[in-house]
Amino acid sequence: MQLRRFRGRDMAKVMDQVSASLGPDAMILRTHETEPFAGYGTLLEVVAAAGSDVEKIGEALFVDSRPPARAKGERPKVIAFVGPAGGGKTTAVLKLVADAATHGDVRLGVLTLDTYRAGALEEIVAHARIHRTPIEVAYTEQEVEPSLRRLRSRDAILVDVPGLGRFDDDEWIEMLKAARPDETHFVLPSTLRRDVASRLLERAERLKPTHLLLTHLDELAGDLGLADLMLALGIPSRWVGDGAALDRSLTPASSRAFRSLGLPAPVVQPVLEVV
Repeated sequence: MQLRRFRGRDMAKVMDQVSASLGPDAMILRTHETEPFAGYGTLLEVVAAAGSDVEKIGEALFVDSRPPARAKGERPKVIAFVGPAGGGKTTAVLKLVADAATHGDVRLGVLTLDTYRAGALEEIVAHARIHRTPIEVAYTEQEVEPSLRRLRSRDAILVDVPGLGRFDDDEWIEMLKAARPDETHFVLPSTLRRDVASRLLERAERLKPTHLLLTHLDELAGDLGLADLMLALGIPSRWVGDGAALDRSLTPASSRAFRSLGLPAPVVQPVLEVV
């Protein structure tokens, strides 16, 4: 989505510029007075975007912030978290487990395939036990299905995986395929340049990401550029995340993205209820 800035001394003339450039359906995102500069004094500044671009964000890029849960008679929904090392995959899983308000009455279980990184296994097992969430560890492809069966009483199963550096490990990829994830969330720091983020997403194509989860928003001043990055990557978002502290929950992606544009968040219908 392209944001445009228009400046002038007369609001009516500035609005004429907006309409001429972006069309009659242009959405005004912000209006304010600039600080005096270069002898021009104070100017009125309007930040706007084409209305079709703003509508596209709400229609295509956001889903309900509650984890999807199985319908009656189905297996638990399996939600995998993939992405580069240090992007926040394990932290996202731990935040969901720790914050009951995020998942409500959706009963969670955890399956970890990340047995490579030093300390990762101990960390996630300890936190799952603290929050009384059942957890399974799979070391081989053959162990994945039995692990899922032991979690069959849960409504949704969160799958933690190794980092991007191991995407070329065929055994690791086969383990994820064996889990048959219903959703695969691609976890990326929001501070990455758009071209770098796009290349990482292309590299992860074998893992078939279905959702985007941007993290490290606490390092992004005013969430600036958040909606643009989401639109550029072009896959739906359910959550976004701030820092590594587990007392800072994942938040709905729609509210943060629209807030970054100065707009109210759209109402997104739940994708699946617990029955």
